[in-house]
Amino acid sequence: MDYNITYRDKDGGIQAIISYKKNNAWKQKSKQGFKKKGDAKTWAQSTVDNLKESFEADIDIEMEGTTLEELYNMAIKHFELYLEAGTILTYDEGMVHFAKLNKKVIADITSLEIQECIDNMVKKGLKSRTINGYVSKLKIVLDYAVEPHKIIRVNPACSIKVPKDKEKKNRTANIKALNADELQDLISKIERDDLKMISIIASTAGLRIGEIVGLTWDCHNYQKSELKVYRQWKVTNKNKDYGFGKVKTPNSVRTIPLSDATNEAIKKYKDEHPISISSRIFPFGTTANAKTTMRYNFNKVGYKISIHDLRHTYASRLVGNGVDFKTVAELIGDTVQVVIDTYSHFTGDMMENAKKAVNYIF
Repeated sequence: MDYNITYRDKDGGIQAIISYKKNNAWKQKSKQGFKKKGDAKTWAQSTVDNLKESFEADIDIEMEGTTLEELYNMAIKHFELYLEAGTILTYDEGMVHFAKLNKKVIADITSLEIQECIDNMVKKGLKSRTINGYVSKLKIVLDYAVEPHKIIRVNPACSIKVPKDKEKKNRTANIKALNADELQDLISKIERDDLKMISIIASTAGLRIGEIVGLTWDCHNYQKSELKVYRQWKVTNKNKDYGFGKVKTPNSVRTIPLSDATNEAIKKYKDEHPISISSRIFPFGTTANAKTTMRYNFNKVGYKISIHDLRHTYASRLVGNGVDFKTVAELIGDTVQVVIDTYSHFTGDMMENAKKAVNYIF
């Protein structure tokens, strides 16, 4: 590294000036106020040693004072170019839990300090899955300090491990799937036409609530008895405004075959209700409002379930009636592994079918 050091008297003290060359351009670092030249020399030598280390590590010296808050603001401007607004909000939510590090210089943040933030989340009762999500967001932001900004060489969050929950979560424990009689009873008791129709679509086509609320009439093909899912109703910006947006994953874009009963029910609903200007079938303002309304009406008729439980009902009944996992995954717009992990357990329908099969085979 090419450099030179000069000293001069300034404002009643000594100023040390380091001139160094980087990328064929001369730059300077200086500090003043030293009472003795020896103190100035000590600072200058230490600074030169740090500069040499930075050069060897290919660290951008100009950004060495960048704080976590400043880095996040830079990173999020980049992320907003290609991430959904809802995803950006999850970054904001996650970084709140690392707020005590916001004013710290990136190079000074240690793994221990990050671990302390995680420990605080554990004390607050957050689940390991939630904490892992927040930590992954922090890792991505700090990766931005490694590349492209070259503020640090190693991401201090890479070695972090989130403690597992004391009680192992059973993925299927909270799944509520209705059998055929229960489903028929539920739908027969729902009074509002739109809520009844939403329940039918969720339980016989397996759509998520955002997908249902995002349906427009062009999604229904009566002649082919199909329902096309290619977008959903979701948060579209950081102000939490709602509008049409992409579905959850590429797997979620799909065309679902409808039973004759469901196909006719949708057509009947269309014939009996005016079409909105937006052509949305169920023009709820937000998915949260739709979820709350559905849960309230389910509870009202004696079923303590959510609208998502009807999606579980759909998938469970498919598996229970012998539809293979790959096909079920394609129909609900999820991965095969999620279907296996979530639905490969015996339901009442599956056990009944197994009994019939045993009698038939043996």
